[in-house]
Amino acid sequence: MRVGPPTTGTPDCPFWDRLHDVRQLVQGLVGNQRISVMATFDQLVASRRRWIDQELAPWCRAAARADLVKAADEWLDIAGKVDAESTLWTWAWSRFPVLVCDDMPGVNETNPVRLVLVDGQQVSGYPDARAGGPGRLVVIDTEDPPATHGPISIDEILSVEELEETGA
Repeated sequence: MRVGPPTTGTPDCPFWDRLHDVRQLVQGLVGNQRISVMATFDQLVASRRRWIDQELAPWCRAAARADLVKAADEWLDIAGKVDAESTLWTWAWSRFPVLVCDDMPGVNETNPVRLVLVDGQQVSGYPDARAGGPGRLVVIDTEDPPATHGPISIDEILSVEELEETGA
């Protein structure tokens, strides 16, 4: 009588042949990728934090407005119970560091800025993200405060620089 599992290829145990085939299939599908399983809650939290820092936030900084709007609609499923304004849109606008403040979510609307648009046009003034809607800015003109520019899509902005306040 044999002890332990029969060797592959034995005519009296097709189960082990099947198991070997399944292992080869899985290895072929997975290849050299490492599959990790979280054993503890702390590992799960660390893994999610890495995903947010290395995948989600960088994606938000680079994504087109149309994709950001889609993500905002599904934000609860993507990011959990967090406000899209304090995460998704803050990360998206952080592609222009002048527009964000580490201590506040959303666009920093307290300093005048100059936007250079992809078409070469330049717009100066105070940014107003609330008036523009998701992924858009309205800029309140610094020279003529009743005048506004926009809404300007995040995709239309090439660069942003902070302007010095002229004072009253």
